[in-house]
Amino acid sequence: MKLKIYILFLCSLFLYSCYEDKGNYAYASIDEVDISFDLASYSVPIGEDIEIKPTLMFKNPADSVNFSYEWRIGGEPYSTERNLKYTGEVLGTNFVMFSVINNRTKVRTIQEIIVQVSSPYNIAFAPSWFVLSNDGGKSVLHMITSKYVDGEYQYVDRRDIYNNHGEELGSDPVKLVYHAPSGSYELLVIQRGGQKSVELDVNSMSRVIRNDEEFFNEQPPVGFVPKDAYYGMYADVLLGEDGNLYSRAIANYGQLHQDPFNNNPMLLDPTKDSWIGQIVSTPAFANEVLLYDELNNRLLCLGTDFRSGGDVQEMPTVSYPAAYTPLNDMGNKELVHLSVGEPMMNFNMIVKNPDDGKYYFQRFMLMYMAYNNTFMLIVGQNHKELKCSSYFTSQTQMAIFRTGKYIFFSGGASNNQLYRYDTSTDITVLVKEFEDQSIQLLRLPNVMQDESTLGVVFTNGDVVSLNMSSANINANIYEELFRYNFGKVVDVVAK
Repeated sequence: MKLKIYILFLCSLFLYSCYEDKGNYAYASIDEVDISFDLASYSVPIGEDIEIKPTLMFKNPADSVNFSYEWRIGGEPYSTERNLKYTGEVLGTNFVMFSVINNRTKVRTIQEIIVQVSSPYNIAFAPSWFVLSNDGGKSVLHMITSKYVDGEYQYVDRRDIYNNHGEELGSDPVKLVYHAPSGSYELLVIQRGGQKSVELDVNSMSRVIRNDEEFFNEQPPVGFVPKDAYYGMYADVLLGEDGNLYSRAIANYGQLHQDPFNNNPMLLDPTKDSWIGQIVSTPAFANEVLLYDELNNRLLCLGTDFRSGGDVQEMPTVSYPAAYTPLNDMGNKELVHLSVGEPMMNFNMIVKNPDDGKYYFQRFMLMYMAYNNTFMLIVGQNHKELKCSSYFTSQTQMAIFRTGKYIFFSGGASNNQLYRYDTSTDITVLVKEFEDQSIQLLRLPNVMQDESTLGVVFTNGDVVSLNMSSANINANIYEELFRYNFGKVVDVVAK
């Protein structure tokens, strides 16, 4: 018994000494730090510099001097500065590891990001715009690119970017079609003169192929001039100024320009003639494509899958609401606007009734069932009369945010006023009146980008981007993100 008491006494002395010893080291508490970045992925044009500034939150701010830093790129040490200053030297994706090191405890807090070194014409994760202008009949291609710096995008204009060893791009420009098949990036420049329509590689801005070389035996239909195009996973379709569609089935997805376009137009409807005036497709790689048949004032469906390539069908038969313009037969209604909506497979549509001069807005969803090559159509509620139509003129341009909530349009005697109409409240707001500048075009960002800007093109050649964030809309403030002049602008498309 005495032995047990003695052992307990020794243990209590040991624990007491340990407690006292802990008190001696109380000043050495473990410091903590949190790391955050503005973005998960950064981009920099090749040959240019970027500075990335992490945000550090120290638990004990006074002890921040006790920390050091390390940046590793591709696993190799790169810098020991707090901010990363990096020059893009080789195209590609770089995995970057940032460590904050406690010099007393040697504990590391680590955060990883991605830095993408891109072509100056194809900067990853950054909003950009292509601009096609007519300089005395010649086609000239420009670009507005951006780079993320200190929490915001800074824009720069790049002029006359076509790169083909001194050869001119062409003449009589018409339209731009940006597309990203199989992860590559190309730009179709539609033009009537010179080398005519061409596909450009977006990374190099050099010619990939002339459009007329893509037909079977390099023999396009006589007098063929492209008007628009759709690029899918299993088929590509060209719309000609003759109102016909020309398709090519894609045998091996990802092998661009391996398969030729058919010289003969697609069969649209065996029971009646058709004239296609417009193609509207959902975001990249979706197979829901709308065709507007001007001759019969109706919409048709274009489905593409690996079995049929491209197949044109009539709109599915559905029960329409009492106040809704049927898509398969719009009667005497005039199609004013048709564009992609959200979520995917949604479309926004405006029609005009010539009998009373009223405009109506309606939405619908179209889904392609590849397993049996059919479509499913879901129509919305009754169409909605637009209370803003009194502002419309023969020069009015429109852009509808894909959710369908806001319609932006131009108006005024000189078409120099920009308005915003809220489809849920019927409230019309004058966004801005531009002195001595008529609005030529309104453009939205690429369907895969955040919809928070609006591109405005003026007849004097100015191309402007307005900040349309939710906060700005609520405050009715729309600052210009950039303004550049490109002469006689023909078309603008977002990348």
